Amino acid sequence: MKRIYLTGAQATGKSTLITHIKKTLPKIEVISYSSILQSYLTSKFNQPIEHLKMRAESSHIITPEDIDRVDKELINIVHTKNLCNHVIVDSHAITNEWYGFRATPFSVDVLKQLNFDLLFSLYAPTDDISQRLLDDPAGRMLGNKEEIYSSMFLQNSVALSYGIILNKPTYFLNSSKEFDKLSIFIVSKILDK
Repeated sequence: MKRIYLTGAQATGKSTLITHIKKTLPKIEVISYSSILQSYLTSKFNQPIEHLKMRAESSHIITPEDIDRVDKELINIVHTKNLCNHVIVDSHAITNEWYGFRATPFSVDVLKQLNFDLLFSLYAPTDDISQRLLDDPAGRMLGNKEEIYSSMFLQNSVALSYGIILNKPTYFLNSSKEFDKLSIFIVSKILDK
């Protein structure tokens, strides 16, 4: 069973792509880093933390210690779910903040424990991302084209670094292409022996 890392800057279509992948591989396990983080923060603050609040106030409410604890929980979840199924981890280490960007990547130790077999990073033309953010901001920070490009470049750089550390293939997918075709490509890589 394979472990897949799926990433991309905000509004590149990770959730949409996952929906398409699940049509072909309905038993694939999808682990959302942000959902684990949201659950952890809700427990930490003893009150519900909305996903929109996490996006809008990331650097104010999420500490490096929080990331370390959630990373450990992620490792346990991946190891458990990967026993019987392929696993996709939907995560992104770059967050848009009021001051610019913040990176909270996996440590080398965590990355080696996660041991992804395949890594996919999404990008799209900045005009597409701008339109997606205008259509559905969902708590994501709207930026100019340079900020959108920088966010995608940084996230792709993290994915490439992970691939180099793990010595595993890393694919950069243009999410302005048809999601059906992108999902077929990913599924073919997952099922390739």
